[in-house]
Amino acid sequence: MQTTAIPEQSRHLAAVLASSPASTPAGIELTTIGGFVIAHSGLSASDRSAFAALDKVDPSWLAAALSRHDEVVRELHAERAVFPMQFGTVVPAIALITPLLSAHGDELARYFDQVADCDEFAVRFLVAKQRAALDTGGGSGADYLRRRAAAPRDEERQAEGRQAQMASVVETLKALARDHQALTGRDELPVAGGRETLGKHAFLVPRAAASDFQARVEASQTDFDGVEVACTGPWAPYSFRPRLAL
Repeated sequence: MQTTAIPEQSRHLAAVLASSPASTPAGIELTTIGGFVIAHSGLSASDRSAFAALDKVDPSWLAAALSRHDEVVRELHAERAVFPMQFGTVVPAIALITPLLSAHGDELARYFDQVADCDEFAVRFLVAKQRAALDTGGGSGADYLRRRAAAPRDEERQAEGRQAQMASVVETLKALARDHQALTGRDELPVAGGRETLGKHAFLVPRAAASDFQARVEASQTDFDGVEVACTGPWAPYSFRPRLAL
């Protein structure tokens, strides 16, 4: 299958900012378009070849490129609010995103107001996949059959109880956040130890409240029987970006 060549002058987009940062990550250029600042970088010949066929790229190159993209976004976000671009967003020329910024200028301005001085934290609720073994000891055969018939109902009640507990914890965490998103879709992070994700949530947390938020997540672990509450972050506010179609 033939891949489309990426022009030599193409740019890899890192982030959009409302204003210029005091310092710029190494290898990053800044261009002001329509009142916004675009952080972007050039592409070497090997980078252009890799981006043209990301599904076939060397895993070591991909890991290094992803890590560098994350470092750039984190460095920019540490200083001011950013709209982080998805890794692999490449344009033939930086000026080509002018119509996008013009069309979504008001939306971007509202986004930057919302995420100012905030970080994203991701919270996952993890539960064991294995079904508990049914007790076969004691009683008659009829007793065993009754326990077996009741087991699915017991599991259903347990699942409903966990969902209610999770909803209660989420509401408590929302009180410390500026915004919240219930996340759906495939879980990008691996889950070890025979567990599955009961729910995933993203919270936009003011930096002044970050310590209280993390402490509340840790305390919420005692609210559950058999469920682990896992928190990652701080991240740039990926989950709270408006949808912009390049």
